[in-house]
Amino acid sequence: MISKSKGPVYYFAYGSCMDNARFQKAGVDHYFQDPMGGAVLKGYTTRFTLKRQDGSRADITEDGGTTEGVLYRLPFSAVAYLYKREGVESLTYRPAFVDVEAGGKLYTDCLTFLVLRKEAETAPPQHYQTEIERGAELYLTPGFTERLKQHMNSLPKG
Repeated sequence: MISKSKGPVYYFAYGSCMDNARFQKAGVDHYFQDPMGGAVLKGYTTRFTLKRQDGSRADITEDGGTTEGVLYRLPFSAVAYLYKREGVESLTYRPAFVDVEAGGKLYTDCLTFLVLRKEAETAPPQHYQTEIERGAELYLTPGFTERLKQHMNSLPKG
């Protein structure tokens, strides 16, 4: 689907990509200048199933829940960066297309990424949690942001 398009791509970010600190550090923040704002994804829940040495990373699981994230409108040229950052070639995350609601409008076929090898949830490292919290506080509803923080803080250390 994405290879047939050269127009703008809608991207649903639910983890550290809600924050622009690493975009700036990587020199790609110019791709992320058009956030559409907070978005709701029905049917999925934010979980932390990608185990790393310093703690877990975010994932969304299709379990009937509801989660929130940030919807960006990106130039097509940003897709290569996202594939690299999300580890698509190394089979860390895989691209997926989801329908989200933002600003009272339904956006269909938005790019997002799902963990391929899900493990039991464990706590994310503090630096990663800080990125998620910064983005959440900017874009997500206060109630969801608080529940997300509580969930991250309740997870066992990996």
